[in-house]
Amino acid sequence: MSGYNKTFTLGQSEVFKCWELALPQINAGDKVTITCPSEFVYGGANVVAPIGGEYIPKWSDVDFDLNVIDCNIKAVEAPADPQPVTTVMQPDVCMYLKLEVSDDLGYDLVLSA
Repeated sequence: MSGYNKTFTLGQSEVFKCWELALPQINAGDKVTITCPSEFVYGGANVVAPIGGEYIPKWSDVDFDLNVIDCNIKAVEAPADPQPVTTVMQPDVCMYLKLEVSDDLGYDLVLSA
């Protein structure tokens, strides 16, 4: 099956180990077939292919036909969520935290210490 693009960063365990090993040797625009030994793809796991839904027998080598569209694209970093205001817990001081979302739930989601 063709036409499914995947964007990923090498070295982050986002793709099969065999891709991690093979792709640094490939250039943008290349069309290649990567034959992956079973231990670098699914190994002994019971797996259904993510595309096509076919059962992949345990310890099967897998071939991938790849069309490398581009390489070395600088990643865009997503903005971080704002961090909550924090305080250090003090001995002999009561602390009570209440989540604002609990107002809509009908019961309190709290932490007290």
